Amino acid sequence: MNRFHLTLALLPSLMGAALRDAPAAEIGVAAPLSGPQATLGRQLLDGVRAHATGVDILPVDTPCTAEGGQDAARQLQAAGVALAIGFLCTQSAEAALAPLSQAGIPTLLVGPRSARLTAERDRRGLLVWRLAPRPGAEAAAMAQLIAEDWADAPFGILDDGSITARNAADELRGQLARLGLEPALSETYRPAEDRQVTLARRIAQSGVSRLVALGTPADTAIILRDAAAQGLELAILGGENLLDEPGDIPLPDGVRAVAPQGFATMPADDAAERREGYALQGEAAGALARAALAQGDVAAALSTLDLATPLGQIRFDADGESGKPDYRVLTWRQGRFVPEDNGDGAL
Repeated sequence: MNRFHLTLALLPSLMGAALRDAPAAEIGVAAPLSGPQATLGRQLLDGVRAHATGVDILPVDTPCTAEGGQDAARQLQAAGVALAIGFLCTQSAEAALAPLSQAGIPTLLVGPRSARLTAERDRRGLLVWRLAPRPGAEAAAMAQLIAEDWADAPFGILDDGSITARNAADELRGQLARLGLEPALSETYRPAEDRQVTLARRIAQSGVSRLVALGTPADTAIILRDAAAQGLELAILGGENLLDEPGDIPLPDGVRAVAPQGFATMPADDAAERREGYALQGEAAGALARAALAQGDVAAALSTLDLATPLGQIRFDADGESGKPDYRVLTWRQGRFVPEDNGDGAL
């Protein structure tokens, strides 16, 4: 065997030895750290680092795709992490959970809301805990606010036709039906248009001036602009969809959004540190990770911990759900969302 073939023969064992000799991280943070959602991923990573002090952390850039989840799982297994944190999107979480669980690596989900991520936890032997809100929690919070503030007048629901928006609209209608409420208008519009004059006219003809907007901030701002041009003043309520990057046309002051506590600017004082997006969820995840690692058996610790965190007291139930974070009502003021004036905006 010549030197070239001998090198090829030894390559797999050399690669395995390199992986074994690489310094093992204690926890891995899988999140989008590049691309359009990088801001959210950085918020999460910074939050974890702030409260998992003294812990070796491996950041893994994970796009919101199944392939991204699979690749992240491989990297985290190779690094020998004791706990995986993150997976902000359902697609990447679904792809990563099974291989991570098979490798004995518990996963603490921070973003995905899908019920199936925890519904088959026991049957499939998934080592999964969810720090994100329970499925349907956003719709329930929005329905509660509508019942409190809009029950005396007709309201409508707008969605941009995306799967996420249509699912959110269906969940909201179901929650409203339980409260004996029904929208007077339901419209699906074409997103990413420069003008929404036709939609604004349909809204004006309906007589509805209160709308749940389940689209991007950019589309919502255009709808409001074109409605205003026809003399129509709209009250707008959204969810996490309105907490994305704004477009060229700014949202007007007064637009409201229902969102988990971690998305709020906490506190709203301009002189205080701004902890937005996934910052608080990241801080809570970091605190949980540090406490679980200290007990040795991370999975057992996550099942029994009762810990005070920046999101409040957290204890996971038998399904791996935390019931956190609580929802807040935010209002757009001077270029950012802040908690409403009545205290902390809690629902």
